[in-house]
Amino acid sequence: MTALLNAYSKRRPADVKWTHAEIAPEMEEHLRSCECGGRFVKGNSPRCPHCKQVLSADKATGYIEEQSPGTVGGWRWQGNWHELYCIIINDRRVEDNFKSP
Repeated sequence: MTALLNAYSKRRPADVKWTHAEIAPEMEEHLRSCECGGRFVKGNSPRCPHCKQVLSADKATGYIEEQSPGTVGGWRWQGNWHELYCIIINDRRVEDNFKSP
């Protein structure tokens, strides 16, 4: 599951550093757990929805760039799971899963 967080959410903790990349460790305690029983934490990597193994960022580069229209214009994926771009697999995402204040 991928968590998409809105910087303008009224439930977002104002005292936690906001980033446009991977979540700050201080944000972890303010997020609800995943419906699978896991947690959203800094450093997590996406997993195969079938076997639950961590996906290789190196191998993913090929199929991500192959399916991205931007590569025609020179765009390249950063090749890791912790910078700005993220991946949503099989529409498995949750939005603004902040705990209530």
